[in-house]
Amino acid sequence: PTLADYCRLESPGELAGLSLKGVIEDRGNNWGHMAFSQFVRPYGAISKPIKTHMGYSVRTPQWRFTAWYDLATGNIDEKELYLIGSQGIETRNLAGNPQYTQVEKELLESVENYKNGIYTK
Repeated sequence: PTLADYCRLESPGELAGLSLKGVIEDRGNNWGHMAFSQFVRPYGAISKPIKTHMGYSVRTPQWRFTAWYDLATGNIDEKELYLIGSQGIETRNLAGNPQYTQVEKELLESVENYKNGIYTK
């Protein structure tokens, strides 16, 4: 979407995500959207066909959440939930902590939507 926006091309509907043009041109612009990423495990599986898990992550200004899906079963094997500190360093996995159940639930829903091709704010 970003390249299509810069080139003034109509973006085909199947592109994932949103244009970053406004953020690039005005760094003070409040993005207001979550950032998603996806990667395989083990890391070496990037270049080899030995993939066991797919990790889907979402990042907000305050949180980073990752769900690790077993590729054989489709089940979530592990979750990671980190509160982003003032230094931006994530140090303690809060997934499963009852105090953060609602945050985890909301971020998992966002990850599930992303995984299923539903891109929301």
